[in-house]
Amino acid sequence: TGLDIPWQTAFGTEDRDEIRRDLGISDRFVVGMVARLSYPKDHGNLLAAFASAAIPNGTLLLIGDGPQRATIERSYLPCS
Repeated sequence: TGLDIPWQTAFGTEDRDEIRRDLGISDRFVVGMVARLSYPKDHGNLLAAFASAAIPNGTLLLIGDGPQRATIERSYLPCS
């Protein structure tokens, strides 16, 4: 089904900067994915590819919940 977010609710620069500060990623290059944490989404492949890319100062931010959450947390966190 997905998210229905009107363009009017988009974050401004100040909002973005505040969120990045709160998450401790102000100075990081962030790659993000918003999705249900389930097998068909293949988060394991994404995590492996991100690790292989070895992006300097990179952070992968997964946003979501679902049946694979515990597996992902157990298998990949912390991932540095």
